[in-house]
Amino acid sequence: MPAPLSQAARLIQLAGAAFAVFGVLASCSRPDYEPTAIVKDGAVVSVRDQKMAVMRNGRVVKTYPVSTSKFGLGDRKGSCRTPLGAHRIASKIGSGQPKGMVFKSRKPTGECVAPNSPGRDPIVTRIMWLEGLEPRNRNAHSRLIYIHGTAEERTIGTPASYGCVRMTSNDVYEAFNLLRTGDPVVIERCSIDASLKALAQAEKMQDSPLLVMASAPDRMENANTASVISHRRRASRPPPLPFPASKRHQPGKNPFPPGGRSPAGRPEIQEPPSVPPEGPAIHSGKSSPSLLFFRCSVFTAS
Repeated sequence: MPAPLSQAARLIQLAGAAFAVFGVLASCSRPDYEPTAIVKDGAVVSVRDQKMAVMRNGRVVKTYPVSTSKFGLGDRKGSCRTPLGAHRIASKIGSGQPKGMVFKSRKPTGECVAPNSPGRDPIVTRIMWLEGLEPRNRNAHSRLIYIHGTAEERTIGTPASYGCVRMTSNDVYEAFNLLRTGDPVVIERCSIDASLKALAQAEKMQDSPLLVMASAPDRMENANTASVISHRRRASRPPPLPFPASKRHQPGKNPFPPGGRSPAGRPEIQEPPSVPPEGPAIHSGKSSPSLLFFRCSVFTAS
């Protein structure tokens, strides 16, 4: 028969149980974040969950545990932080290489490393190089932010990287085959569940305040690119300056006096073009010519 516990031991045991219950309750009651973008085709990385969901046609194909930066979130150069927001897969590297292949400067070295090899933390198996699509993550590509395999698989599920999104060799091998060059990848603070709820709500709405990311329309399917459908309103603009009727150009009348100059010696000020009505903005990809933006309703290009 075991000896009865002393009063101090019982207090320690009760305190430990209380802390465990408190931890569970705190994790359940922790407030979630609102998503900033919705992915219909591509991937969603949840910093809160330390998971990545691969999406196709608005449905989750597979969910994987991942590891984001142990230094937090951000895009400043040299910060070793994971950038938030909408990205695209700019290139995929490592096709045909065996699992565990070590990459240096995105080139296979010929060495394969087993998971959790002591003292080793190389990039292994596959690389998906991300390019930022928003001002808040514009440095992602030059900072070499990847989704990649890691030999330190024991740290997956906790923030442990130096800015990249880490996966196990088996998982990145599979995700590499599910995702395509040009597919959108959104890195969010919120949970995967919050992103899925926002997607379900956006599909019921005629207009969404969020950035909606989907695969390219049928006519661009062979180009293997992503399209971003933006429903964010244009920022408010100041009204055009009033111009007296005498200063406005009248058809059939030369707006300038002889010599082509105004009496004050300056070119005559022309009436500015009319300000377009408020509505979904149409942009063109600055650093990604293949990325298309459409004026449309949710998920439907016009």
